[in-house]
Amino acid sequence: MTNLCQAGSPAPSFYELGLDLQTIDLGVLYKLQNGKQLGLMAKHIIDTQESKYTSHDRPEGADFKLPAQVTIGASGIFNGYRLSIDNEIIIGKYGGSNIKKARFWILRAGAEKKFYSHYFVRGGLIAPLIAWTSTLGNVQGDIPWPKVGGTIGGGFKLGQLTIDGALSGDHGRSYVEKSIYLKAVLSSTLSF
Repeated sequence: MTNLCQAGSPAPSFYELGLDLQTIDLGVLYKLQNGKQLGLMAKHIIDTQESKYTSHDRPEGADFKLPAQVTIGASGIFNGYRLSIDNEIIIGKYGGSNIKKARFWILRAGAEKKFYSHYFVRGGLIAPLIAWTSTLGNVQGDIPWPKVGGTIGGGFKLGQLTIDGALSGDHGRSYVEKSIYLKAVLSSTLSF
């Protein structure tokens, strides 16, 4: 298995460490007229805990840092479908004692359809425009066929509560480990 830490080292992978870190993310959604929306989200802006690994346990995993991640997007309602497009940019330094760099630019587009005012389904495509790390170089050529990812999802709304689920290709892990990986997300939102 190739990981974003150091090839051949016993270091935990980028994804294992990402789950062990505690970071602060911040996002805003601005709702315009006629169902149009603009969104901005920044991830990993402040690391509140470097790593669960101490320098004694795993020197290469201690003080692990994640790269900055910014998503900018827009959506609108057209002919009964919510169409959306966004750009996700992952850039910056990551790693433990041996700092590395990453540059990813991912373009996503999708459509969502609402039924009976409480249910919705959606689908979309994820296309990598740039996929590079200082340790692996350009990994775009290593992305498994069909070179783009997909996503499907759905949910329902009950008053102020929205339950949402999605299944998508895990583009980051798929690029690095050169195999197709899926991830599932289940979320709930309470509107005030």
